[in-house]
Amino acid sequence: MLYVIIISFFYFFYNKNLRLLKLSLFCSLLFCISFSLKKISLSHADSIAWLSLKKHQGIVFKKGTDAIVLTDLKNTDKIYQYSIQPYLDSCQVSNALVYNLNQDINTPWLIKKRNLVGFSNKKVVIFDKQIDDNVLPQKFNTDYIYLTGNPDRGLNNIDNNFNYRELVVDGSNSDQLVNRIRQQTIDKNVIYKLLKRNNSQISVSND
Repeated sequence: MLYVIIISFFYFFYNKNLRLLKLSLFCSLLFCISFSLKKISLSHADSIAWLSLKKHQGIVFKKGTDAIVLTDLKNTDKIYQYSIQPYLDSCQVSNALVYNLNQDINTPWLIKKRNLVGFSNKKVVIFDKQIDDNVLPQKFNTDYIYLTGNPDRGLNNIDNNFNYRELVVDGSNSDQLVNRIRQQTIDKNVIYKLLKRNNSQISVSND
């Protein structure tokens, strides 16, 4: 649609055909409406944002205009103000609660117990050094594994204890672990999101 707008607009200046100007204006109107509807739809959707914060941790669970932020940062920290708050503002979040990754949470739309988060219709396991020491009696089904804190065993222990859809690796993990995970995911055909030196990733929660 953008190509049509640009081409018809320039051709109007070339031959002064009024129909081309009307076409350009009509396509511009459709484009603005489409963009606005998409933005409104995303603002009301349940979503999980995996933030790229270098050595810091950050996950935003958004439901409408409310959000819960899991991070090792305080909302007064400069990194929070420069990296997390702009994202919340862009999503039109009016009420954001900040928790660290060790806190339990119990709200009408999000429950966190130790390393397990239940949000909307999704489950998230926060896989760190603490959970890395545990062996489950049977495989646990989850949607996302959030790998953080540079756990020693890495992907092998994850595969032995969890069935999951996606693996998210944040920037707090060492380059050695990231390289090992990358190679293992290629060998095992695992879907993963690498936040180290990459942009943040967003997963829409309501299918």
